[in-house]
Amino acid sequence: MNRMLAFGCSLTFGHGLKDCIGFDNAPGTFCSNYAWPSLLAKKLNREVLNLSHPGASNKEIWHKIVNTQFENDNLVFILWSHHDRYCIIEDENYTHQLGVWNVSKDKRSKLYFKNFYNDLDANYDTNLRMMHSEYFLREKNVKVFHLNVNRQFIIQSWNTLNFLKPNFNIIRQQFPRALDNHHPGEEAHEEFANQIYKEIKYENK
Repeated sequence: MNRMLAFGCSLTFGHGLKDCIGFDNAPGTFCSNYAWPSLLAKKLNREVLNLSHPGASNKEIWHKIVNTQFENDNLVFILWSHHDRYCIIEDENYTHQLGVWNVSKDKRSKLYFKNFYNDLDANYDTNLRMMHSEYFLREKNVKVFHLNVNRQFIIQSWNTLNFLKPNFNIIRQQFPRALDNHHPGEEAHEEFANQIYKEIKYENK
């Protein structure tokens, strides 16, 4: 069976779903079988490889993409995350996440957001990583679909990507939340997968 690969943050991982929740509402060890990548892969009759990571920044998502082995019959879906996240690449297999949710516990996050973070700079950085991922995958003859979780994010004029229409931020508000009372629940993931499938089903070749 041909593979479908998914990249993203907790919204792709399935944080909070019944098979993906740990102590004190922490994400589970493995991505959820009820998250949108698994549901979409079933509709496309493909094997799923969910390579998302809770809390991932767009830099981390990009880093995962460029260090993944692809085959030319793969389908790739990238749900780009919030641009006000960052990370430090410690080695090829580990990135230290810098997030606003972590400034009270992590010294590097506090230092970064207090002294270095700039919204415009982060915006440019995300646009750059989006475009490079597109070119990187295109050179490998891999079909890629882009989704953007943050609709307030500014797409620069030189960013020529075509984003799929489904908006997870809107969909998640229409259905009950997951068990952590924060992330999208099962119905939202199902609806998101359905909307993606409707838009791309004729391109699944």
